[in-house]
Amino acid sequence: MKTDYNRLLLIAVADAVIALILAVIVLVMILTSPGEPAAPVMTTPPAAALSQTTPPVSPSPSPSPSASPDVTDDPQIGTLIPPTQSDAPATTAPATTAPATSAPAATTAAPTVEPQQVPRLSVADGIDVTYLDRIETGKVTGDGVHVRAKPDSSGTSLETYDKGQAVQVYGTSGRWYLVKIGSVEGFMSKTYVTLD
Repeated sequence: MKTDYNRLLLIAVADAVIALILAVIVLVMILTSPGEPAAPVMTTPPAAALSQTTPPVSPSPSPSPSASPDVTDDPQIGTLIPPTQSDAPATTAPATTAPATSAPAATTAAPTVEPQQVPRLSVADGIDVTYLDRIETGKVTGDGVHVRAKPDSSGTSLETYDKGQAVQVYGTSGRWYLVKIGSVEGFMSKTYVTLD
């Protein structure tokens, strides 16, 4: 008699598990059916994260007293049971393919050119420089114009240049450009540089 009861109990549990698996498969198929946007996947954070966060507000107006905080009630899709914390690999629903349709001939798009970051020049610590999105070119507009170690007329003069000298502008610091002329890197007053 006891053996029959155990056998019936085992069959009932197996039937419940199979019914649950089928319900999950049907739910996944409904949520990922072609022509409709895929629904977001609901996940449950680890138990450690739950203790550090405030509990989520339940979207249902009257949660059942037996519902645990790990179960989410959503009126649109019903009750979702969180995955167990196991080492089992995640499973996904089989991929569905859309029927083949003839598409117009693909055109070759021009390659996208990503902007390159302007290289950083060596400047003294504590000098605030705003680098440009790209290196600009320009010309010196006066004679005997100094390239200085810092953006200040009292800064050490590294070199002087005359009108027409080509410069590469890397950034700005107040009323000064951060420039490079040959191997000389420093600051030149904006007053004496015209950008191309």
